[in-house]
Amino acid sequence: MKDNATDYEGSVFQGFETVVSESNMLDAVILGKDNVEIDKKIAEKNAEIDKIQLDIAELETNVTKQPGKPNNLWARHQKKEVKFKKQKDKIEEFYKGSAAKIKNETDPQIAKTTYYKNDFETELKKAKFLSDIEIEQMKKTVNLTEKKASYLPVLSLNLGEYLKEMNELLCRKVSAQVVIEEFANNKDKETFAESGL
Repeated sequence: MKDNATDYEGSVFQGFETVVSESNMLDAVILGKDNVEIDKKIAEKNAEIDKIQLDIAELETNVTKQPGKPNNLWARHQKKEVKFKKQKDKIEEFYKGSAAKIKNETDPQIAKTTYYKNDFETELKKAKFLSDIEIEQMKKTVNLTEKKASYLPVLSLNLGEYLKEMNELLCRKVSAQVVIEEFANNKDKETFAESGL
């Protein structure tokens, strides 16, 4: 090795740790390649990663509770949630009040006595506006008075007597009362007339 020391550089192999970088890739500088261009690209990508991480951090502060930022997205969302809940509560109260008003209406009675908010919500889906004329017609329909049928006398029927009379009628022999001259002497026409009657 001493003889070649002037022409070559010699090093003692110390294991792969010296030629493998932290990312488990072969260290290009140690392998003797010129990586200035690649190092620039790596630096650019690392700068992009840093910018993206800053953007992520900024977004995270925008969507989480931050006492120092009362107008971030999280705070605005919370305000909208409160407004939404207030409106929903108003709607619920309107439904309950309307159901109670309908249930307690007695002139005329238009709902069952167990009419509640859920009943109102169900009917609201099918509701439509009525003109004044339609409202009056509906009130007249609801206010119809009960009509009772007049009393019909009960007939006493003697079915045995009717059966006896019917049997007598069925057993009688029917004879021709009027003789039609055209059929009198022609057996075919007479048979035809009898089968047709």
